Amino acid sequence: MKGMIGTMMKINFKDIYENMKFQPFNTQKKLDVDTILSVYYGKTIDNKLRLSFLSKKMPPVIASTRLISIYQVSEENNIYWTCFDLLDIKAATIFYYICDDIVLSIVSEYNEDIALKKIKNRFDLWKKVLNKPINKEMTIEEAKGLFGELYFLNSYMFEKYGIEKAIKSWSGPDGYPKDFSIDNTWYEIKTTSINSNIIKISSLGQLDSEDDGNLVIIRLENMSEEYDDGLSSLGELLNDIYSKIDDLDLRGMLIEKLMRKGYLIHNSNTSYKFRFVNKTIYLVNDDFPRIKQSDIKYSEVEEVVYSLRISSLERFKKC
Repeated sequence: MKGMIGTMMKINFKDIYENMKFQPFNTQKKLDVDTILSVYYGKTIDNKLRLSFLSKKMPPVIASTRLISIYQVSEENNIYWTCFDLLDIKAATIFYYICDDIVLSIVSEYNEDIALKKIKNRFDLWKKVLNKPINKEMTIEEAKGLFGELYFLNSYMFEKYGIEKAIKSWSGPDGYPKDFSIDNTWYEIKTTSINSNIIKISSLGQLDSEDDGNLVIIRLENMSEEYDDGLSSLGELLNDIYSKIDDLDLRGMLIEKLMRKGYLIHNSNTSYKFRFVNKTIYLVNDDFPRIKQSDIKYSEVEEVVYSLRISSLERFKKC
């Protein structure tokens, strides 16, 4: 009979571990998983979150990172434990992702050697995220801009284009001038405060195209750390997005794009809280007030930055 994860293809590790808050230390509980390995979650003797795999075959050696310690030990009767222990509770969000990702990778796998290799390979992919150096914190304005893009991805692009196409279309993190480019159109996202009437176009490429596109203005209100509407922080919004993705490669692609945007999910950025106010989409066509590369008459001009008055764009409003 298939277990819970074999049927649902996902599990909410955040809720599972938070429900263990008042459990005694050095406690483990078995997950109902459709796989050859026995999978456990719990807490270590020093109250660290732990995900464990029990096997009858010797597992490959897995190296620890600065955030997750790997504990591998054998017991009598050729029983082997492979344990992933979270060293810093501040990185709990990424630990939940990793737990979900690794367990999902071995669902419906009935060869122990293959399952153990999949666990190692999947964790090795996460190491480049975990070992990425932390150079600086995101500013609140950077966090707000990323929040706007992710909010649009989650609330609009997923429904209109489907999850896979939407994530692949998020082209801004890959160095393209438009935030989203898909089919024969594109979307440029501008996130601003609740009362602002000005948006900044920081390069010609953001609105310059032979194809008609869309300028999306998302208004957010900065809130205190105590505010919580369920999707008020980058971490909460990313949790919601991540829970909708079943494909492992697509999850990896999303994390890679986030890294390129400068967001380190094991870092911080979780203290910034925002309230979504509204979203307005404007048609960008030949009549739209924009500066195009063809408008620049002098080859000496390298960079053009300009601003648009939002109240003057009403005639281009789509929704």
